[in-house]
Amino acid sequence: MKTTSTGQELKEQWMAQVEANANSWWRTLFLMQCAVHKNTGIPFTSEDIIRWIGEPPSGSVNAIGSVMNKAVRLFRLERCGYVRAKHPKAHARMLAQWKRKG
Repeated sequence: MKTTSTGQELKEQWMAQVEANANSWWRTLFLMQCAVHKNTGIPFTSEDIIRWIGEPPSGSVNAIGSVMNKAVRLFRLERCGYVRAKHPKAHARMLAQWKRKG
């Protein structure tokens, strides 16, 4: 009997695909900059990282969320708050702030 994927499984599959399709150089820069920010102890957002390295070359903003999700797992980050996005394209949406666990 065929089983169907849960919403969480579908989300994880989609995010893995988006991350895999992201420009590898940009993805590496994003992760490196997350590591730098993590070590400062100052909370940061994906928008902070983008200010340093720029948007993905492909123009796919979906890559930002998927690579940030990877950084959260890789660097053991924890959500520590929310702030409004400052970039005009982001329409002041809420962004999670992250810091190193512990």
